[in-house]
Amino acid sequence: MADSTRTVIYLSPDGPVLKNISERYQPTGAQSLLRVDYSGINPADIKHASIGLHSSVAGYDMSGEVLETGPDSPFKPGDKIFGLNPTFPSRPLYMGAHQDYAIASSKFWYKLPAAGNLGLREAATLPVMTLTAADGLFHLLGLGFPGAGIPGAASQALLIWGGASTVGLAALQLAKAAGHSPIFVTASAKNHGTLKALGADYCFDYRDADVVERIRKAIRDSGKPVSHALDAVGAGSMAVGDDFKKSSPGLTAASISEGQQSNVKLVCVLPVREDQRYKLCFATRDASSPLPMARMADPEAWDGMQAKVMDWVIENFGAGKYLGCPNITVVKGTEESLEAMRRSAEGKSSLEKIAVEHPL
Repeated sequence: MADSTRTVIYLSPDGPVLKNISERYQPTGAQSLLRVDYSGINPADIKHASIGLHSSVAGYDMSGEVLETGPDSPFKPGDKIFGLNPTFPSRPLYMGAHQDYAIASSKFWYKLPAAGNLGLREAATLPVMTLTAADGLFHLLGLGFPGAGIPGAASQALLIWGGASTVGLAALQLAKAAGHSPIFVTASAKNHGTLKALGADYCFDYRDADVVERIRKAIRDSGKPVSHALDAVGAGSMAVGDDFKKSSPGLTAASISEGQQSNVKLVCVLPVREDQRYKLCFATRDASSPLPMARMADPEAWDGMQAKVMDWVIENFGAGKYLGCPNITVVKGTEESLEAMRRSAEGKSSLEKIAVEHPL
């Protein structure tokens, strides 16, 4: 049980390792003790170590059954729930996803519907990708989503760099459902067919040497300028000495800045060093977080926006409107899970979401 010695996947400053812990997890207040059935793997499970978010049990997304609750929990024992716990320095062990028991200890938790297409496996892959994309689209870029009751700019053209990444997939489907078009997407050529089926109007291979000019030409030909872009990759912009012009945020900015240098709105899934116009989309953005990048002007409005998006996703999952990631790979055991985490962090799992089946 949750008070016995057990193995967890722990994120050290140098990467994920196995660690035995015996700490007893006891829910208090609005918390719930969860038996984890599935945990979702994200690139951030490892990459966040590079910005000082480590020394805790790894992982954010998870789903499972409530075993015990604190007196103020919105759930009850036996409920099937899914969600994520936020990241911050010195995060308690009980908040990590890649362990067999955890505490649901944030506002980002949702009850699984008794009927419908959303199961525990699928649910464990949704929160980070969906909430990060929603933060970028509907908070930082200011786009509207009428179907979810979210006000904002209507019917905007959009560029998504890295459409086959999990955040890119979520952004594409949410933007399409919200009525934005045309949507321009970059990805490997092998993924273009799937992305068009999910709502992309134009697809480009980011490996092409002239990809920026190809995107610019397509934008000109579409007759609708693009002033909003989401970089779902954040590659090549963090290390000292990186050439910003060759990074994914640099290429994204160049693709939509033609003739409108001061009007573009840009967001990225990782911090961007050289372009102060960029904002960081962050799944667990919270005014109480000690991270400066996580602060916002109106936390209550942001919370309400995220809740509306997730309510819409739960209602419409598998209904031809939102699939999350169309390909879910399930791994079992600690060694297979560690390898899958490394593969995800290295960008080798495009058009794929990986779920860890528990117990580890």
